[in-house]
Amino acid sequence: VIPAAHYTCGGVTTDLNGCVIASNGEWYGNLYAAGEAARTGLHGGNRLASTSLLEGLVYGASVGEMVAGVVSDGTDDKALENRERVMETMHQARYAIEQRLALEQSNTSAGGSSTVSSTSAVDEGMRKEATAILTNLKSIMWDNVGVVRTPSKLALAVSELSAMRDEADQLWNNSSSGGCGGAGWEVVALRDAAHSGLAVAESALANRVSGGAHYVILEESESENNNGNGGGSKSDSDDEEPLHAVI
Repeated sequence: VIPAAHYTCGGVTTDLNGCVIASNGEWYGNLYAAGEAARTGLHGGNRLASTSLLEGLVYGASVGEMVAGVVSDGTDDKALENRERVMETMHQARYAIEQRLALEQSNTSAGGSSTVSSTSAVDEGMRKEATAILTNLKSIMWDNVGVVRTPSKLALAVSELSAMRDEADQLWNNSSSGGCGGAGWEVVALRDAAHSGLAVAESALANRVSGGAHYVILEESESENNNGNGGGSKSDSDDEEPLHAVI
């Protein structure tokens, strides 16, 4: 999407807590949106999509607090207790990340033992492999699951991404300690991208309706099947259901 064009893509209307609002003004229960998927109106009516990084950060935190049940007016003891628990979890996660970064820096600068050197060499190989697969994954998503889509290209993407997901899971399982404590961020990023990319491609393949920021072009055979009426001919006056693209 060219710069500034995505401002007019629109988004899901939400309230100040990120709760999705229907066209009739009612709230959808347990459905939230934040970031570019949301239309908060915070930047004014001429900026439909909420593309501000700061807004995404603020509303993302707001949605997280709502989902975790930590929003309170100061009198709800359970909400306050939930908030304390969430904050403690965040501190633990931050500490774990800091420890991991410190360990990686130590292993890189230390000259280390043969065991450390061997482990580092294996991890480096996995990281390079993960980076190469991720680069290929991005190309597949760009070429086949972009703005203009066809069923055949989406099917190809699903096939390719399925294999990549298996490769990503294998790399993850083979990582040192079999988890975040041993896997480099490249392996983690690949695993997340492969699973989410495949989910997007599968959903897109199941969808034959153009909408949002994409446009579906049906292949000739499929288009004929959709437009056919049991072998009978259609007159020029018959209306065909058009495909719509909302840009």
